[in-house]
Amino acid sequence: MNEIYLIVGNDPFLIDKEKENIIKMKMVDSFNVSSYDFADTDPLEILNEMTTISLLGEARIVIIKEPEFLKASYKNINIINKFSGYFEQDYSDTITIIITEEELDKKVLIKSILLKKATVVNVANITGDDLNTWVKNDFNKDGYNIEDSAVLELIERTEGDIMTLNNEIEKIKLYQTDKEVSYQTVKLLVSKNLEDNIFNLLNAFVSSDKKALLSIYEDFMAMNEDEMRIISAIMNKLEEILYTKVLINRRMGKDEVAAYFKVKPGRAYYMIQTAKKISDDGVRDLINRITKLDYEIKSGKIDKKLGLQLFMLGA
Repeated sequence: MNEIYLIVGNDPFLIDKEKENIIKMKMVDSFNVSSYDFADTDPLEILNEMTTISLLGEARIVIIKEPEFLKASYKNINIINKFSGYFEQDYSDTITIIITEEELDKKVLIKSILLKKATVVNVANITGDDLNTWVKNDFNKDGYNIEDSAVLELIERTEGDIMTLNNEIEKIKLYQTDKEVSYQTVKLLVSKNLEDNIFNLLNAFVSSDKKALLSIYEDFMAMNEDEMRIISAIMNKLEEILYTKVLINRRMGKDEVAAYFKVKPGRAYYMIQTAKKISDDGVRDLINRITKLDYEIKSGKIDKKLGLQLFMLGA
């Protein structure tokens, strides 16, 4: 029987995990795994690979990434028919893994065939409390204990990006030999970039957390960031929050916000949370203040370092 797996999702890391699970489960040697990006390959070449009989009788895996024949915009009927015909036949030597972001509509013939023939694996994005649990489980499975505050800090510093989280978790495990992961461990090992600090800065403004504001300013200085670059980043982030609030008011959800800003759903989740925390007047006030500061620095009315310090202190 022709084995077909259809992986549907948009998180590269989670999709890759599912793909590797299938390869491992089927015990196929990496030498017998071929991967094709449909947009960069002649479709007939892919079909030829899928229908080639193994001389040694070994199972083979053919991976097709983002097959355009599943998109409504794809009009090559000949190619669609050829792939449809393949999916309806039996090629016992070949296991096909199709990776796509496309939702399957039974009204489209080739999708209807796939839904009957394929094992469908829906890869959902992990956000919110599920992300907290995922991080804890990843540490726990290797015998590590991690503080709740450390989990939150780790997610915040990686913006909830699964691939980045996985890399940082592996790094922490290598460092923390006693298997106790604290908030201080995360703070020491997982660096913040400028955008992370700006994100935290605005949250500190919303909660009027002077201690956090001072800590963030110290981070800026430790990173040797230029004050004007920081000010520009604050202005950009405030504009992002303003537009996020507009999208929320239009009843757009996480996935739509992610598509609008061309970011991952995990990051969109936190963008929405920040936008909900700060009032419309609060955003306007911060925009007016940072715009005024930018003008005063550029016109020579105030030193950039002093100006930023005053802004951070809410003066």
